[in-house]
Amino acid sequence: VFRDAKNGWPYAPAPAAGGIHPIAANQQYDVPNYFIVAAPVDDPPLDILYHSYAHQFLDDNFPRLPLMIAEGLAEFYTGFAVTHEGTLIGMVNADHVRWLRENTALPLEQQMSLDAGSALLATANGSRSFVAASWALMHYLVSGSGENRSRVPAFLEVLQRGTPPGDAAQSALGKSLDQLQQGV
Repeated sequence: VFRDAKNGWPYAPAPAAGGIHPIAANQQYDVPNYFIVAAPVDDPPLDILYHSYAHQFLDDNFPRLPLMIAEGLAEFYTGFAVTHEGTLIGMVNADHVRWLRENTALPLEQQMSLDAGSALLATANGSRSFVAASWALMHYLVSGSGENRSRVPAFLEVLQRGTPPGDAAQSALGKSLDQLQQGV
């Protein structure tokens, strides 16, 4: 934990193209993970911790998920709050919604094929679009209709076995990637 992000940079991975400096880093599932938090105030936002914890859980239990699914679930669980009424999980991310309204998302088939080394993800707009679309897909599946929600575990299991995303969506969710994108 550092007083500000700049003090944590020497301990973080090098900036991506365009000068984007990660504030957290999750390694592959078989390498120890760490994260760096800038906490310039007494009560810092905990989103990065929720996000990192979700990635750790997914890496430990589903290490072969497509990046879009892992990132979407991590973003989904970042929307976490404890209120007097109870715990809220998967709250709507207004920034992602706004971004998707103002920008065109890539086709799901293309998004599902991206990995951490993809050139698109090294740009600020490409990364932001990818994260927003990843969140939207998982928010739709997990928070949407009960039918979708009940099929998510099977979808993750089929993807974990290495089934191509289009085939996994059709077999586990009963929808093509195009149909899923229209629903999102």
